[in-house]
Amino acid sequence: MKRTQLNINIDPNLLKEIKTSARKEGKSLVEYVNDFFKKHLNNDASDDLEIRLINHENQICSNRLWRNGLQTSIRLHRVFEI
Repeated sequence: MKRTQLNINIDPNLLKEIKTSARKEGKSLVEYVNDFFKKHLNNDASDDLEIRLINHENQICSNRLWRNGLQTSIRLHRVFEI
């Protein structure tokens, strides 16, 4: 396969995150970036969207549970404070 070089300006912290992710997956930086773009160009981005939606739903549920727990704690505190 013929290779082409692409030079981009990227935030140094983002590059560190990308390198860390590549290492975690046991890939070189080039392999990781190539796979990332191939995945997103092959419409796997819809899977990522689904995952993000699920994560947001979980966060909303978690926030509701926390808020309900806090309200219960406040009520109990008021009852025993009397």
